[in-house]
Amino acid sequence: MSWQTYVDTNLVGTKMVSDAGIFGHDGNPWAVSPNCKATPEDVKALLSVANGADASALYINGFRIAGAKYKLLRVDTERAIVYGKLDSENGLCIMKTAQACILGMYGPNLQAGNCNNVVEKLGDYLKSVGF
Repeated sequence: MSWQTYVDTNLVGTKMVSDAGIFGHDGNPWAVSPNCKATPEDVKALLSVANGADASALYINGFRIAGAKYKLLRVDTERAIVYGKLDSENGLCIMKTAQACILGMYGPNLQAGNCNNVVEKLGDYLKSVGF
């Protein structure tokens, strides 16, 4: 299965994720949905926090994905997951695996918890097969 298939079927195809991408640890995209505009710098910044870097500045100042400013909601360093929110209807979840990271974004009429579950489920699967 190609990485694009994971994005199209296992993430956006669930209808629980509006936009998604799978990236390398260097932040470069392996596969993205058409409206996923996260830059390598955006992804690397979140990965460093997922790895346990000090997140206090991000809690105070937020972070940017494709120029949009998000609020940092929570970091789970044990599972290497970062949760953020753009506004009352939009947010994201990014999870690091052994070789990749998965970004899932949700928009209006989608639930944060559903998006998070989809990202985490795929992330757990990729971890189980060494990715």
